[in-house]
Amino acid sequence: MALIGTMFADPRQRAAAVAAFTGCFMGGAIIGPIAGGALLDHFWWGSVFLLAVPVMLLLLIAGPLLLPEYRNPDAARLDILSVALSLAAILPTVYGITELSRDSRQPLAWLSVALGAIVFTAFVLRQRTLRQPLLELRLFANRIFRGAFTLSLLVGAVQGGSILMINLYLQTALGYSTLRAGLWMVPPAFAMLLTIGLGPALARTVRPAYITATGLTVAALGYALITQVDTTTGLPPLIIGFAIAMAGIGPGMSLGYDLVLGAAPPEMAGSASATAETGGQFGVAAGVAVLGSIGAAVYRAHMPTLTALPPVAADRAHESITGAVTIARDLPPALHNEVLESARTAFTTGLHTVAAIGAITFLALAALALAELRQALPSNKIPPDDA
Repeated sequence: MALIGTMFADPRQRAAAVAAFTGCFMGGAIIGPIAGGALLDHFWWGSVFLLAVPVMLLLLIAGPLLLPEYRNPDAARLDILSVALSLAAILPTVYGITELSRDSRQPLAWLSVALGAIVFTAFVLRQRTLRQPLLELRLFANRIFRGAFTLSLLVGAVQGGSILMINLYLQTALGYSTLRAGLWMVPPAFAMLLTIGLGPALARTVRPAYITATGLTVAALGYALITQVDTTTGLPPLIIGFAIAMAGIGPGMSLGYDLVLGAAPPEMAGSASATAETGGQFGVAAGVAVLGSIGAAVYRAHMPTLTALPPVAADRAHESITGAVTIARDLPPALHNEVLESARTAFTTGLHTVAAIGAITFLALAALALAELRQALPSNKIPPDDA
């Protein structure tokens, strides 16, 4: 992404390049679930990681030959302490949130979250003292960069948690194989792929704030549709709703990266792109942890106590829907159906909760986009020298 920022001075060319980059990313998102599902249907779970081996080998060989290199002669050495502080802030926080979803009375979980907050504060303070910090805080003084980063972070969080819940719904509530579940994730990814190019095209004459806010509002409507999913005929509203959500995110996704690169000075393009990419990926991971924990907590709150099961089996079924599905396999037909129906109903309630959070979040982000990105001009009004 940093190479795009340095290679294209004209904002229209840069926007097209960013859209192409994002489209390739989504192309991988279409292929990945299919290939991964096929492997999981025939091999052990670790086989999915082998998909990356030939790709990384190709990158190691072709990268040095094809990718232009830009070096900062004044670049500082990697600050290992900052890396350690960032990990020490994230890991206890994620652990604490996950454990609190199981039992909010756990002192260790609360201490973990508090420790994460304290270490994160230390991380931020250290970044302020470094000449070339791991996280360039000066970028956040720019309103457009700050808005685009926040959108990337929170959209990634909602998407990460939603994809987790939707995949679990397909494989547990509906009983689909990993391959079949992966195939049903293709239409939403394809919907985003179709709309990614709309962002740069519309941004030639329309302010990015309006494009992004409209797309996020459409995405909120898609998540609202997911709240109508039930345990028996839930597939159509699930896939249609998620496809609408992904299509709404598409235009703003490519514009967000372009705004990040355009808002940063040329010498900070690498830091800007790395910060934005890190924010998006962290958002996905945080969304899996937070929204996944919320979904699990709602499941446990709505899963009835199965007195007909032995205590150990009942506890396992109450803990997660995957546990309930596993337990139900060895039960008599009547009890099998009772356990599965209870688990599916409870999990669908969790899915509704996560989807409702997604809808509300996207409406709030639409308002944020209008407020923070309103200074960004259409690309046909930006002189190349100002990009």
